[in-house]
Amino acid sequence: MTARFLVTGASGFLGLRACAALYPRGFVRATARHLPDAGPWHEAVRADLAGAPLPPSLLQGIDAVIHLAGTAHRHGAALADDRVYAAVNVEGTRRLCAAASAAGVRRLVFASSVAVFADADGRRVEEDETAVPATAYGRSKLAAETRVRESMAEPVVLRFPLLYGPGMPGNLARMVEAVAARRFPPIPPVANRRSMLHVDDAVAALVLAAESPRAAGRTYTVTDGRAYSTHDVYTWARSALGQQPPRFVVPDAVLRALARVGDVVAVVARRRAPFDRAAYRKLFGSAEYASDAIGRELGFAPRHGLEETLPTIVVALRTGRDTA
Repeated sequence: MTARFLVTGASGFLGLRACAALYPRGFVRATARHLPDAGPWHEAVRADLAGAPLPPSLLQGIDAVIHLAGTAHRHGAALADDRVYAAVNVEGTRRLCAAASAAGVRRLVFASSVAVFADADGRRVEEDETAVPATAYGRSKLAAETRVRESMAEPVVLRFPLLYGPGMPGNLARMVEAVAARRFPPIPPVANRRSMLHVDDAVAALVLAAESPRAAGRTYTVTDGRAYSTHDVYTWARSALGQQPPRFVVPDAVLRALARVGDVVAVVARRRAPFDRAAYRKLFGSAEYASDAIGRELGFAPRHGLEETLPTIVVALRTGRDTA
């Protein structure tokens, strides 16, 4: 019997790849607010999870939902505003789960985030650690996880770190773009540690979570099993761009001093400075997460690493095309 999947957020960076991976494995119904008729899916249904009533046909005949729709990558004051994320990440998830449960759908795989954990700077966060989010985004993801677990017969939660790959959005893409434009300072070799995951490995985890009987009721953190420093990323990006190693670096002590000055400027000017201690922590802080359970229980084995992927990321940024 052919499995029938619904993928929310199907037009996004992760959603398009998830649809393409599921397409040969069964029937794929794709949904998003803005969605072309043609794509790696069998049927497209436009829907706003946080807006108008969901179309009656959305969950009809579906065996498993891959829930990827959500709000992220907000900046400035929105980072601390729970209302910015609640409408889609929490209320949208609640409405989707209610409709799925009413339609008899048992399995829902929810793409959550490691942002549900407390600040991980300086330590490795274990998978069974209590989730205590420090940001509005993290709080919205944790609340959405609760809705999924309370509503679905077979909930599966995957907590993803930063996803990388050709066509990626977000801070890592902006960093590579800045290095390409020679606007990124030659940074010192600070040994911070950050977990990441290739988008195609994220898709592989989603497929396992949708199909494996052992995944029902489980929550997994998913990473590529490596830890990267910002200096690693900077060095590899320069190499992928064909740039020579810098002849000097800005000392860490200088960057810390500039960050402190930025905090003072913010108090005087009553607006955030371009570089402050928060920006320093974002650049050089650590965010490392254990992710052993999904390999042990479902056989997940990441196939990609950031260093070997950066050349294809650079090509995609230069051409404006996703080369995956």
